[in-house]
Formats: sequence, C-alpha cells, structure tokens
Amino acid sequence: MKLILFVFLFLIPGFIIGQSSKNFEFCVSLNSIDPYLPVHLSFEEFYIDGGKFINNSLAYGLTGKYFLTDYDAIRLRVVYTNKNVTDVRDVTTDIHSIVDEKFHQILLKVAPGFQWQSTKEKMVLFGGLEVPITFIGNLKQKEYGLYATLDETTYNETVAITTIPGGFSAGIGAFFGSNFFITNKLGLGFEFGSAFQYSSVGGTITNIVSLIGTSGNSMDTSTIIETLQQYKFSPFQGSINLTMRI
Repeated sequence: MKLILFVFLFLIPGFIIGQSSKNFEFCVSLNSIDPYLPVHLSFEEFYIDGGKFINNSLAYGLTGKYFLTDYDAIRLRVVYTNKNVTDVRDVTTDIHSIVDEKFHQILLKVAPGFQWQSTKEKMVLFGGLEVPITFIGNLKQKEYGLYATLDETTYNETVAITTIPGGFSAGIGAFFGSNFFITNKLGLGFEFGSAFQYSSVGGTITNIVSLIGTSGNSMDTSTIIETLQQYKFSPFQGSINLTMRI
C-alpha cells in the first residue's frame, strides 16, 4: 500500500500541475479479464454438463499520459475488474434438479509506466514498459442445489458458500498498441501487453454448507489452508481504447 501511495504522489502531480494542453492524454478502456489463479478450485472443473454458462465479468480502465517530449511519456494505468460468472442447470425428469453456481471476485490494478511512440499523420504507434500491481479480492463461490421428487416426498435444498482469500500480483511488463485520431482531440485504438510477475493468493479457505428439506436441517462449517505463490508470465491481455487529448 505504501508503494502505491508513493506512485500516486510521484506521478499524479506531474499530470495536473502546470500542464500545457498539448502534453496530456486521457484514455478510457474496456479491458480483457485477468485469468483466475487456481487455488482450491478451478472454474473449468465446476462447469456443469448441459448447463447454461453466463459471464457478466467486466474490466474498465483509465490511463493518464503526460508527454515529456513528442515521443516520450510517463503514464499511469488503473483497471477495475468485476468477475461475475454464473453456471446453472435446471432439469425435470422423474425428479426436479437444480444446480446453480455463482463466482464473484474484484480486482484493482495500478500500473505506472513509460511510453515511447511514433506518429504519422493521424496514426500513432506506441509501446513501453510498466510495473503492474494488482490487488486481488476474495473469490466467493455460492452453489445452490435442489433435489426433489415430483410428488415432493423428497425435497432437499443445499446452499454451499466457499470463500477463498485473495492477495496480490506484482511484476514488470511490456505493452504495445495503436491509436487512430479521428480528430485532433479524439482517437480510437487498442493495446496489448503481458508481464512477468509474482503472485500470492490464498490462505484460510472457509466452506459453509446449509441443508433444508425432508432429510433434515443442518449447517456445517469447515476450513482448510491452501495458498499459491508463483512467478509466471501473464497471458497477453488486451483493451479497446478511447483516447482524448486535453
């Protein structure tokens, strides 16, 4: 946290104090989703055969760039990710069966960096280096299950909530991209990048299972300790950008 505070204190004043209008760019982006770090469970293992998979995950980004020259800039990129995935199956034969799983997690990435660029008319090509630091929130899995005979002589509902502690990732990465400026002030473009980073997630994992039905009512809580620490290249991540020269 002290490192992030230092980054903000060091870079942001340069963005907002004493600027000439031609030196600053502001970018709004729609980003690809950071991959899940496999601690305790894997999304792939819990996909339901014959079920309906719904992914409402979104990642929004903001990037500020201050140009030292026409070709070099310091920048600060911030990405907020809301992972929201549902997998559900509802089947009625001689029994009524429902399995409904939901996964939710929040990530916040802060990445100071340095950019070089080349401009030809309205086209800009750029690349550079950055230091991405990602705060990874707890991953929560909620699973609802229903098993009932059609005559309701057997009717059981189960709710299982698993909470996996988050952590952080930090490393150094490279990026490249392009913008096409429709006007002198407004451009559309893309960016791709990857990073070699250290990740640390996990800890005390809590699982709470509640049962209501003809088999009786019960609640059970269990915990295990499981962690993941790794050095690894991230997969290429991309974004679609709307850039404004201010």
